Amino acid sequence: MAPENRPKGTLKESTPEFELREPGYNELRCIARDSLGFYGPVVVAATYTIPHLPSGGDTSEYIKALCEPLSVCVQEHPILSTVIHGEATKTPQFRRVQQVDLAKHVKVKILDADTELTGLETQVKGGSRFIERALEAIHSSNFDDVSEVPPWRLYIFPLPPTAKSDNQQSTTQHLFAYAFAHSHGDGRSGLIFHQTLLNAINSLQPDGPFQAKETVNICPSSSKPLPPALDKPHPLPLSLTFLLPILLTELLLKPLSLWLNSKGLLTPTPQPPTWTATPPSPTLPKTSTTLLIIPPSTLTSALSTSRTHSTKLTALLHHLLTHSLHTQLSSLSIPFASLTTAISIDLRAALPPSPSSLSSNSMGVMVSTYPSTLSTFPSPSASAAEFWEQAQNTTRNLARASSTLRDQPTGLLRYISDMRAWHAGKIGKVRETGVEVSNLGVFDPGSKDGDKAEVLEEGKAARIERILFAQPADKTGAGVSFNVASLKGGECCVVAAWERGGLGVGGGEEEVEVEKAVMRRVLDGVDEGLRGVGGEQQEEEEEGLR
Repeated sequence: MAPENRPKGTLKESTPEFELREPGYNELRCIARDSLGFYGPVVVAATYTIPHLPSGGDTSEYIKALCEPLSVCVQEHPILSTVIHGEATKTPQFRRVQQVDLAKHVKVKILDADTELTGLETQVKGGSRFIERALEAIHSSNFDDVSEVPPWRLYIFPLPPTAKSDNQQSTTQHLFAYAFAHSHGDGRSGLIFHQTLLNAINSLQPDGPFQAKETVNICPSSSKPLPPALDKPHPLPLSLTFLLPILLTELLLKPLSLWLNSKGLLTPTPQPPTWTATPPSPTLPKTSTTLLIIPPSTLTSALSTSRTHSTKLTALLHHLLTHSLHTQLSSLSIPFASLTTAISIDLRAALPPSPSSLSSNSMGVMVSTYPSTLSTFPSPSASAAEFWEQAQNTTRNLARASSTLRDQPTGLLRYISDMRAWHAGKIGKVRETGVEVSNLGVFDPGSKDGDKAEVLEEGKAARIERILFAQPADKTGAGVSFNVASLKGGECCVVAAWERGGLGVGGGEEEVEVEKAVMRRVLDGVDEGLRGVGGEQQEEEEEGLR
């Protein structure tokens, strides 16, 4: 719409103030993938308890109540006022808008009348099913015009008030789902957003009750510089020993093998099957999800055992997941000899001291991967030597990989001249990776000062009671991703996500339901493995014999 034809009283959010910078290589990879429709929004969601926050379907009331806290987020994190110009070109640009219209970013979703509202907080009563539906709806959405509106949204799902006694004030819970384009952040960025929002709510409303402000939807953009891309101020160096095997394979061995085959001079040797789900089709992906909620007691017991085996949670879950997936696929007569996996690693800890605005608290794309290939899938237990040996090795390898910027797989992106063509060229071909595991670690809402603990005890301040992380189906990435986030002292949530109809498990017209059932059994196997590692199963069996 031309400015002169725009309705009176509206503001054009997208008027560029100035160009910020070119995207880094990893950011460019994400922009190209999104522009092709191969990937949806990333989601980091949290259950908030906010005294006296409006509970209903009026979006304008929520914007009034959250305008100031969200303005703090926008001011603190310049990526939230950043748009992408030329997203479908080889040389897109990040630009800053003059102001952010919160009406374009805050979306309130109301549960259907027949949904069992009390089920959200318990798996047994349908909480998992509701969260799965919410995530699938968000992942299937898109950002309308990333050159006009920064690609992020805050979806708000009101939940029923908690019970109150005569001397207690009513408390309302909401699921706040922060959804964003991967070009504008990684999973850790979602945690940073929620930390900033929670601190802003409590700082602006320190004494309660929560008061809505009479204000407009528009907030000014950030005046801070956009942090540089990870792979620009801190080049990701690649050693010859890292590059040589890749170059030999891609530039010599593969072309030579194809030429010899074409001349009938080489008979290919049958290779053992590697499971990577089905090759990606040209259709736009739809995401399916399943959710596992791990109680604090189960997690604590499993981690206690893991520490005695020098194993951390990411490695433990990686091997529990692959063992359970192998078990389920084998039961469906889908045999495979190996499984390729990729574990996401956060490179913030590897950043050298720098005068730039890039820091451990910056929102941005600062991840790489640790690839591996598994050919054995030992059963987990507290005393399974082979299982713990694998988990220990993975723990050591992850610690080493995340401590350096050297020889990171994402450093290879600099050699790709056309990211869109690279992504498009993967359609119809065997996926390189079967499983991705991404663990955001433990989210500790913490406090900015010692007074907050007292305020929380009085029930006057906002708090977060659950955190979860979910990625959409990746058309050109792993066949299935397992996304993990934990709340300090609380639950650990694992979200499995895959392209609907893309697992290759069969089922005909019921394929979607079959996939859901298979992935549910995979996560049930992880839950069983955690309880076995922590000794809970043995205790339950002994109790049953008494």
